[in-house]
Amino acid sequence: MAFERSKPRGSRYQQKIDAVTLHVAYEGAQDEAEYFTQLSQSIPKQFHSLLRLIPVKKSSTASAPSKVFDDLCTHLETHKVNLKTGQHIAFMVIDRDHHFSGNHQKETRPTVRACKQRNIQVLCSTPAFDLWILCHYIDVAGQDEAFKQKALANKKISTGNTFLKGEVSKVKAGETTKAMLKRTEVALTNEEKFRGNDTEEAMPPAQLQSNVGKIINVMIDHGVPIVKALSR
Repeated sequence: MAFERSKPRGSRYQQKIDAVTLHVAYEGAQDEAEYFTQLSQSIPKQFHSLLRLIPVKKSSTASAPSKVFDDLCTHLETHKVNLKTGQHIAFMVIDRDHHFSGNHQKETRPTVRACKQRNIQVLCSTPAFDLWILCHYIDVAGQDEAFKQKALANKKISTGNTFLKGEVSKVKAGETTKAMLKRTEVALTNEEKFRGNDTEEAMPPAQLQSNVGKIINVMIDHGVPIVKALSR
């Protein structure tokens, strides 16, 4: 079934919008899983016939992009998803982290190429997904240079805790992910300020950059007022 948008705003999609299902695979077994699960559950019921978001279950706690890719491919094949029809869009959300350095990139770069061959969009955050979460609370791009350099390096400050995770913990102050989603418009505005640091083709982005918000923009482009819905 096709849906008409009343007031198109320069979207790259056609005015006549078809129902779409978004399939999102990701690295983190906790933060990303919690975020995308809550985002999926927050899509208003009246739009379920127009938009679905499916967080792809991880088969293990492994974070390597090659493992994320394998889980996504298994999911797509199991559900007989054809990404060429336009009715489905698949995303692989990964971090720059250590995956693009040393011996790790020997698996990562072929994985990125395989995604392009299979019409899977790779959304890489530099340095990590936590940057997107932080954008819900502060204008990271507007911080002083010392802060931005620490964010880019994202060194461990304690066992299992990096600089960005520490900053997220400070500003989030125990707020639930559901409550955080009300700040999505702020996050999109703050994330947009990183645009231009690198071209979309740059993999991984060399400077601070979050691309997770592109998933929200796809929802908007398909006629779902998700930002307004989340802010309620």
